[in-house]
Amino acid sequence: MIKVPEYLISQQRLYAVEADEATYVEYVQLHRQTRKVVEVTKHTLMVTLQGEKIVHTAHSDYHLAPGAAIFLGKGAYVTSELLAADNKAYQALLFFLDDGFLNTFITESNLLPLTELTSEKLGNFQNDPIVFSIVVSPFLKAGVDSLLPHFTHQSIYSKHLVKLKLYEVLLSLLETSAKPAVFSLLAAISAQQPLDLKSFMERHFTEPYTLPQFATATGRSLTSFKRDFADLFHDTPKRWITQKRLERAHLLLSRTGKPVTEVCYEAGFANLSHFIVLFKEKYQITPKQLQQKVGSNHRFQTVALGN
Repeated sequence: MIKVPEYLISQQRLYAVEADEATYVEYVQLHRQTRKVVEVTKHTLMVTLQGEKIVHTAHSDYHLAPGAAIFLGKGAYVTSELLAADNKAYQALLFFLDDGFLNTFITESNLLPLTELTSEKLGNFQNDPIVFSIVVSPFLKAGVDSLLPHFTHQSIYSKHLVKLKLYEVLLSLLETSAKPAVFSLLAAISAQQPLDLKSFMERHFTEPYTLPQFATATGRSLTSFKRDFADLFHDTPKRWITQKRLERAHLLLSRTGKPVTEVCYEAGFANLSHFIVLFKEKYQITPKQLQQKVGSNHRFQTVALGN
C-alpha cells in the first residue's frame, strides 16, 4: 500500500507547485502500472489529461478517461489501475487540499453558512471518507487548463496566483453535478477540529471578516472563539485586530509610496475617516503627516549622501 500524496511527491518524475496549505501536482506515469492499493492522506481532486485509469473503491469503480475527474476524500482507501494507452504516458493533474486551506476558502469565498445548504446531506460525509466522480464543466476545464503553465513558467507571484487558481477550480466544482457533495464536504470540514488560532489570526487579520466569520473559519463557535482568543492574546479580538491593522498601516506608510486610501484598505480598514482617527490616536500623527515626514527624511538623507 502507498500513501498519496507522500509517495507521488517523493518521485522524480513529478512537477509540484505549492500554495499555502494546498499542493497541486502534475503526475506523469511513464509505464503501465500494476494495481496499487492507495491510502489518501489529503483531500485529492484528480483530473486525467492523457491515458486511462480505473479507481476501485469498496462501493464502486470509476473509469477515468481523458478529461474525466474524481474527488477522493482524506482517509479514503482505493485501488488504482492504469489501462494500456498505445504507448503514451499516463498524465494527470492532482490537487491536494488540506482542511486549513479549505476552511480559508470557505470564509474568503463567502460560502457561509454551509449547514443550511446541506442539512439533508451533511450526515453522509462526516464519518466516512467520500469519493465521487465529476462531470467536468467548461468553467472547471478552463480553470484546470490555466494552471498548466505554472509548472514550466513560475514567477515570484506564482504562490499567490496558484491560490487564486485553486479557488477558481473549487468554485467551478460548485457549478457541476458534484455541488451537493462538495458543499457537504466543506460543511463537515468546517465543523471539525479548530485551527491553530494564533497562526490563522496572524495571517488573516487584514481580511474584512466579522467576528462570527473569524470564528467559523477557525472551526469555533463565537463564544469559544472569544474565550480562546482572550486566553491566547490576553485581549479582545476587536482591539487586537485593530492594533495589528494599525501597525500594518504604519509599516506600509513608512516603507512604500502607496496612497493613504490604498493603505487603509490594504491594512483591513473599511472606512477611511475612521482609519485616520484611529491612526492619529495611536501615533499622534495623521497618515498623511507620517508620509510627509518619512519623505522629508528621505530627501535629507539623499542630499547629505550626495554631498
